[in-house]
Amino acid sequence: MEPPRPLVQKEFGDLPSVAVEEVKAMLDSGKPVQIIDARPRSYVSRQQDIMDGAVWRDPERIHDWIGKLSKSDPVVVFCAYGFHVGCKTAIALREAGFDAKYMKGGHSAWKAIGGPIKLYT
Repeated sequence: MEPPRPLVQKEFGDLPSVAVEEVKAMLDSGKPVQIIDARPRSYVSRQQDIMDGAVWRDPERIHDWIGKLSKSDPVVVFCAYGFHVGCKTAIALREAGFDAKYMKGGHSAWKAIGGPIKLYT
């Protein structure tokens, strides 16, 4: 059986991305990286876990929290599955001058590789 075809999101084709394995390697190495969980509020309110090392931020209120990020450290943004919400948040951060990338596969891919998670409170 052949693997599924790769997901192509033409509207985000030139947006830099990072694989979950690369994010895990960054965290394991201790390199400074800002991890933003940008899953929509409605999604997060139903979930009980968050990627260890991530901070949840409401993607609809980016103007409220963007000033808390450092422009000197890279930013990795993810949503539930690595589609529109994470990509659009990463684009907004890049337009504001941040070195931001979206994490391919989102929170579900992180969990699939056994990435550490913690209880979201």
